[in-house]
Amino acid sequence: YVQQASETLSEDLVEQLPALNIGEAVVLGLMVKVPAIVKIDLFEGKLSGGDIDVVSEWHKAMNRQEVLREEYEEIVEEW
Repeated sequence: YVQQASETLSEDLVEQLPALNIGEAVVLGLMVKVPAIVKIDLFEGKLSGGDIDVVSEWHKAMNRQEVLREEYEEIVEEW
């Protein structure tokens, strides 16, 4: 399956995958010129997940923008 998922993954590299240590990964694709084996640091943060409520975030941003506009207008009037 792994080899089918990437056109740039050679059969030789697929054979080396079981030899990867914990925390190692193969990076390949359009962003790298050649496949690379990299070491990934242990994530020490808090795991969380979920979908972003885009509409809610948009409303928050619009409200912040409106508050800034009102504050700007007050400053201009006082000046």
